Amino acid sequence: MINYGGSEGMDFSGIDVALVGILVKSLNLTLSNLDQWMAITKTRLPLVFFLATGEVLPEPLGVVLILSSWNYPISLALDPLIGAIAAGNVVVLKPSELVSACSHLIPVTLELGGKCPVIVDSRLSPSQMQIELMKKTIKRFHGDNPKEPKNMARIVNKHHFERLSGLLQDPVVAASIVHGGSLNEEKMIIEPTILLDPPLDAKIMIEEIFGPLLLDSIARLV
Repeated sequence: MINYGGSEGMDFSGIDVALVGILVKSLNLTLSNLDQWMAITKTRLPLVFFLATGEVLPEPLGVVLILSSWNYPISLALDPLIGAIAAGNVVVLKPSELVSACSHLIPVTLELGGKCPVIVDSRLSPSQMQIELMKKTIKRFHGDNPKEPKNMARIVNKHHFERLSGLLQDPVVAASIVHGGSLNEEKMIIEPTILLDPPLDAKIMIEEIFGPLLLDSIARLV
C-alpha cells in the first residue's frame, strides 16, 4: 500500500488492488491485440482510381501529452500511457499535483466532473412527472425503508458523510429537497435525495458530490 498523502482535506488511502488489476488487464489487452492494431488493412478506392489498390497504414500521432487527474493519479496516468506507447508515440507525462481543481483550463482532453444539464421546453411541464418517476425508481431499486436502502453502498468514511450532510444542511439547499434527505450517521447511510432547483450559487451546485444527492434543475425556455 502506497500513501500519497492528503490534499485539501481529501484522504488518499493508496493504490487499490482493483486499480492495479485494471492496468494489468489493459496491458494484457494491448499486448494481445497489438499485431492486429498495427496491421495494414485494405480499403476501397473511388472508381476514378480503377486498377489501383488502397491501404490504411497506422502511424503514430507523434508527441502525446498526458495530464493525470488528481483523484486517480496512478491509473489515469499509466492507462493512457500504455495505449500511447503501444501506438508508437513519444509521451510527455505530467503526474497529478494532488489538487482537486485548476485555475486555468487548456485546450487538451481533460476529465471534468460536474453537472449534466438538460434544456426542457416549459410547455411540457416535465418537472413533477420527472420527479415522480425518479421516486418510483428509487423505491424499486432501494426498497421502502429510507434509512436502510437496499442495494446501495454506505458512504465511504465519516469525513465524506459529514461533507455530504453539510451540503444538505445549507438552509437554501434543504428548502429544495422534494424527496429523501434522511441521514443515518451510525451506519453511514444517506437516503437517496432529490433536490428541485437549488440555488446555482449553492455549494452543492459548485462542487462534485460523489453521493446519493440528485439535483433536478429545470432550465426553462421562454
